[in-house]
Amino acid sequence: MASAACPAPLARYDQMLDGSLDLGDVIEMHTVLDELESNYERAVKAAQVR
Repeated sequence: MASAACPAPLARYDQMLDGSLDLGDVIEMHTVLDELESNYERAVKAAQVR
């Protein structure tokens, strides 16, 4: 799921400092991580119901 805006595995702080990434990139990465966590939590709850 890596792209230019969301490099794998994770962005490093020094990439922010050297300008390789900007705040918009970091926000996008956090949005993706939040969505993954939410999907995981829903899957765990669904598995517990069964």
